[in-house]
Amino acid sequence: MLEKEKVVSCFWHTIFHFTTIFLMPHAAAFSFFSFFFFFFFFFFFFFFFFFFFFFFFFYDYEAIHDLCRKSEKNITKYKENKNHPDPTMITLFKSTFLCIASVSGGVQRHFWIRFVKNAWKAKVSL
Repeated sequence: MLEKEKVVSCFWHTIFHFTTIFLMPHAAAFSFFSFFFFFFFFFFFFFFFFFFFFFFFFYDYEAIHDLCRKSEKNITKYKENKNHPDPTMITLFKSTFLCIASVSGGVQRHFWIRFVKNAWKAKVSL
């Protein structure tokens, strides 16, 4: 496997775990009912390109390879077996979907909390 492929596969692996561990709790209740899906889809790409820039220009490649040797072996094994889809693309799809759902769900949760607080204040003031 080429050096670039190793780094890119580790990058998607990192994005996937970042979205599942840190962002999914924000989307647990509201991502399914998100009305802002497409708006935050574009917002996600701004976030994605910033993270992509940071990853490739400030990370130490040796540290990446030390962390991702197990992932590299698994991806090599999958690429040798033609019956399996490319795990890099599967992770790309999962991370994209989860990040969109997490960001839109987190913002919508914030919106609904403000909405309920304002409604409660209006009720109390009457």
